[in-house]
Amino acid sequence: MATKKPNEARAGLEALTADVGQMLGGALKELAPGLGFCLLMFDYGGGGNLAYVSTAKREDMVKLLDEFREMLVSEVDPPS
Repeated sequence: MATKKPNEARAGLEALTADVGQMLGGALKELAPGLGFCLLMFDYGGGGNLAYVSTAKREDMVKLLDEFREMLVSEVDPPS
């Protein structure tokens, strides 16, 4: 069985992430208007790929992820 080349694996992950993001975004528009989301998808293991999709602006996501990282590092449970 042939293994996927890294760029093929990344392209597949990005496509899957976009598809899941579209489904999630559509559901949120109906069920919870005004609610945003961020979805991270990744391959396990060293050298894996990461893809994300979000309804937020990039600069807002950077701030949000910085705040979330600080919560994780300080072992404070994020709000549920």
